[in-house]
Amino acid sequence: MTDHPDKLEHLTGNIVLEHVTATDADGVDVVKDISLTFPQGGLIAIAAPNEEDRRVMAELLTRELLPVSGKITIGGRNLNEIHQAVIGTRIGWADSAPYLFAGTIGYNMLLSLSPFPIGDETHGDDAEKTRLEAQKSGNAVDLIEDRWRTERVEDLEDMASVHSWWLKVIEATGTEREVLHRSLSLHSNVQETPRLCAALIEIREEVAEALGDGLLSGTVEHFRRDRYCIAVPLLQNILFAAPSAPLTQRELAQHPDFLPLLRETDLLEDILELAGRVVDTLFATFGSDGTNLPRSVAERIGFTRALIKRPDIFVLNKVLGSYDEETRFNASLRLR
Repeated sequence: MTDHPDKLEHLTGNIVLEHVTATDADGVDVVKDISLTFPQGGLIAIAAPNEEDRRVMAELLTRELLPVSGKITIGGRNLNEIHQAVIGTRIGWADSAPYLFAGTIGYNMLLSLSPFPIGDETHGDDAEKTRLEAQKSGNAVDLIEDRWRTERVEDLEDMASVHSWWLKVIEATGTEREVLHRSLSLHSNVQETPRLCAALIEIREEVAEALGDGLLSGTVEHFRRDRYCIAVPLLQNILFAAPSAPLTQRELAQHPDFLPLLRETDLLEDILELAGRVVDTLFATFGSDGTNLPRSVAERIGFTRALIKRPDIFVLNKVLGSYDEETRFNASLRLR
């Protein structure tokens, strides 16, 4: 089943487990001789004594794990005989601790729509070295930078429709707030996204006029020469400019007049004291390692990644338990 099928059929009908036995990596039975029927369209919860048992059940239903005996059928079709592309498209899988790849939140959420790369891509010597090392170690040689096939989502004609559906999904799963807050602190690279940068500059005055003197006027901090702007860092206020690239200590050292200027204006000691307070606050709040996404955010990203392709079958492994009642209701009913 290496060739991609021309048509990805739907997986409909009851899910039936007949005398299924599955083992862990040590050969110990985790699931033994179970027979179950999951009716089509049902919402079914499986209680298990531990994490390992829950994961085995989920992996059996997504064919990540093959039973050592017995069989699983969907609508009378043996799960082992269904093409992997159909399983990847028609079964959504969400775990409580999903793996996140380097990239944006949106990239990770839409990742399920790009199941495999197409064509041979060349990205320089470093990329080819990484590819060769992956091949020697038995890992996949595909790179994130490769061109990946984008699957069409059912009933959505183009990517604009997909993005509209995506916005509906993140609203229902309670992820829109995290996406919004993170987007407010992002910087756009004019070389990588020239059209976006030009559009943002073009609408600034229009947004300012729309805000006017109304209730939302206090939500925007204007960047002016005669006042401190709390929306940007101290350095940008001092320079009255936003860096086009990250400013490192080495780059600042190439401007020997900068630190003496701070001393002359009596700002240096105040800045050092302020920096110490910020570091103390960060350590007190996050500890020494606060660079990872919160688990709840990562969980919702994985949840959205599985929902975005509108699967026929949705398998959750300890996901909805951390959601509030309203979000659970939206996710289980509103997106059907």
